[in-house]
Amino acid sequence: MNYSVANAVASDSNTLYGHLLEKCAGFILNAPGAESNGKSGFAAIANSTIGETGAITINNGFSCANNAANLDYANLLHVTSTDNAKCIIRLQDSISYPSGAGATTKNIIVDGNGAVVKSRGNITPNGVETRNGGYIIHEQETCYVPAIPVVAGTAKAVFNVGSTQGHRVRYGGEVTIMSSNQPPSTPERNTTLYKLLVNKSIGGGSQILEIGKLGHASGGGASLPSFTWTLVGDQLVATPMTGVGGTNFWFEIDCVGQIVAYAL
Repeated sequence: MNYSVANAVASDSNTLYGHLLEKCAGFILNAPGAESNGKSGFAAIANSTIGETGAITINNGFSCANNAANLDYANLLHVTSTDNAKCIIRLQDSISYPSGAGATTKNIIVDGNGAVVKSRGNITPNGVETRNGGYIIHEQETCYVPAIPVVAGTAKAVFNVGSTQGHRVRYGGEVTIMSSNQPPSTPERNTTLYKLLVNKSIGGGSQILEIGKLGHASGGGASLPSFTWTLVGDQLVATPMTGVGGTNFWFEIDCVGQIVAYAL
């Protein structure tokens, strides 16, 4: 399928895929659906025999209860390349609901050199995975963590971090945290801005380098968002400074690089 658009198409209860894209260029799927299919809801395949696929966009897709045969396919999108053939898909503002036999399946799987997914604004509760040289270009969005109760003198996990490729244990990038004692919708609030370098690697362990901080950064008041930051497991943990705590705090987190922040 080339230089075309399909709107609100559904494909449910198939033995194989819901929607299969092969040898396509310049094609858009708007608000498609795929439910209860044996393999993935959406799939794209490229190899030297079939040919390459690119300039494909899936917008606002809905995918539920796929990988019903429980054969290690993604619930939402499964992209596969062999022979280094290009298979490039943009997926945005789509939602994945794994359930049934495939309840634990990944939402997006990108497999093979040449397989690339450009991902933005998708809801992927079971996470994503790259294999065998497949790659995800992840477009970052703010992670908002509201109303975290902080007890004076007690460290508190605030959010999780992981790789843009879906891995939980190897990642690195820049993390900017705006912390405050009121919701962002409140014009008058105490704020502190932190900029951190965060890295976790084989042999190098877990590392955080504080590049800088501005605002109420020195403690001294219960409602002042003054913290030190550590990486424990795959969680960013805030330790309140002296005199801070006994109230709730709000956090807005933005990442740059090969690291993703997501709620606990």
